Amino acid sequence: MGVLVSNLPELARGAVVTAEVTFEAILLATVVALVLVAMRLSGLAFLDWSARAYIWFWRGVPLIIQLYLIYFGLATANILTLSPWTSAIIGLGLNTAAFFAEIMRASILSIDKEQWEAGDMESRRSVTLALVIFPQASARMVPPLMNQIIMSLKNSSLVAFVGVTELFLVGQNIISSTFQDLPIYIGVAAGYLIMVTLLTFLGDYAERHLLVLA
Repeated sequence: MGVLVSNLPELARGAVVTAEVTFEAILLATVVALVLVAMRLSGLAFLDWSARAYIWFWRGVPLIIQLYLIYFGLATANILTLSPWTSAIIGLGLNTAAFFAEIMRASILSIDKEQWEAGDMESRRSVTLALVIFPQASARMVPPLMNQIIMSLKNSSLVAFVGVTELFLVGQNIISSTFQDLPIYIGVAAGYLIMVTLLTFLGDYAERHLLVLA
């Protein structure tokens, strides 16, 4: 296990990159998902079906192909040349947004109809959604959203495909130079487990806090 101990600093740097990629992608995903939810609940057919088409594509096509299209495809077609980091954030973020949007929409629609009607009697529907429905739905969103965030964290290993040196790629590079795969993969797995554990504790805390507020 000496090779693992000697390479821990490098693996730690890779883990930091993984966390940064995931965090920035989640921020993008949250913004896009909120827009998609608003489109799905707008009552306007064009907006609804546009959001459905987005979700259909980003949930249906494997992430690695989406990353390829963003990083290699756009450049090959002379449309746009993006850096590996930007491509990783956009690809992972837009992919995650599709899943976030459906989780948020389902949580909002799970709120009792009486809550919608009571709010609509006192204010506009958009105000009711923001001030009455969304706070109650937030607590219901947390477990599935946190599960999706964990999935996105693990999926971030695919951004190595476009040249981002995150935890998995760091491990691969170490293995290629040391030929010691087992201890390095154990270290990589431990890194992911630590990050997932921290996210799990954060999700549990957020769920308890939101339940009190709701």
